[in-house]
Amino acid sequence: MTTISTQGPTTHNDGDEEMNTIQLTGSSCIRDTTYYKEEGDCTIFVKTTLFKIHRFILARDGSTFEGMFALPPGNCPTQGSSDDNPVVLHDEPDDFRAMCWALYALPMDISTPQLSTESDVSKFLGISRLANKYHFASFEKWSTSALSQKCTAEATSFLLSCSRDMFVQIFDVAVLCRLSRLTATIANICIRRTKIGDLGIGQALLLGEKHGLRDLQGKLYYNHLLAMDAHDTKPIPNGTAYIYDNSTLNPTQMLRLYAGYWSLSQYWQNICNMPTPQLPMVNGCTNTFHSEYCDTEWPDMWEGAISSVHERRLFGVNVTGNLDLLKIDLALQQPRKQNASASCLAAAGEFVSALKRDLEKTLPEHFLGAENT
Repeated sequence: MTTISTQGPTTHNDGDEEMNTIQLTGSSCIRDTTYYKEEGDCTIFVKTTLFKIHRFILARDGSTFEGMFALPPGNCPTQGSSDDNPVVLHDEPDDFRAMCWALYALPMDISTPQLSTESDVSKFLGISRLANKYHFASFEKWSTSALSQKCTAEATSFLLSCSRDMFVQIFDVAVLCRLSRLTATIANICIRRTKIGDLGIGQALLLGEKHGLRDLQGKLYYNHLLAMDAHDTKPIPNGTAYIYDNSTLNPTQMLRLYAGYWSLSQYWQNICNMPTPQLPMVNGCTNTFHSEYCDTEWPDMWEGAISSVHERRLFGVNVTGNLDLLKIDLALQQPRKQNASASCLAAAGEFVSALKRDLEKTLPEHFLGAENT
């Protein structure tokens, strides 16, 4: 539950009064031009701005303010009763101004919200943040629904073209308000923006770290590994070694990148060196036929496909690409194995697909280690 300051003015030895040590007089304190209403009965101080609105507006929707206003006033003047004794909120004035707009909006304004510009989106982000913080449940549902519709319906345009600051704000609100579908959409766009160079890999990884999105981090690290080439490396003077030069990654991220490179290389080598996996028997094939023909043909087929992938010399850590090639090579060898059941040999492709699914599911572990439970 969000706590709103209910402390009255503090009287110092010299008789001066302050509200939570915030100076409410002087040029730094201004009255909002729209939502300082003379007829209002509750003064709100947000950083440098005074708002004066109606208590019944703030107490709607089961909000935190409803509980605050229900508290007995005690011996101190009622908080919010004047400019000298306001309710103090530690938010952004623009966000609170947006919240006031929503609270006072006419039915036609809120029934069909228009989010045509980044300014409109910014307003709804502010509403969503404060509606979540102060438990305006209906307003949070309304504002986040409008944001989700804007971002998912135009994912390939707005989320790709909006400013980086706007993109980060939308990401933050999606996670804050637990909008799982929107979060997944933004995560995919985050990867796309790094690929086209619009969002730095370091900043994208920080977003994943901030919100605990391991899948996003795993995909970002993996895609970055695949994108590395000779232009990103430089030789150490008078030596034979090369170092990867990317100032957008911090030291921790670099260590994770190296760890993932080593782990994926080991994983692919283990696949290449493991004993020939067992070929599953599918419906239509008998035990006798499978043992005599399918199992006999299968080892040569598997080893041939592995050798073929090796000959193509695909980048060692591109394990998903290697597995795709392995599946293709297995399919190409099937016509040459005329004695074995075609259905059983076709099932070998599903075995490789299962390996790829397992890799994609556990990809973050290669870079981040096992998840703490």
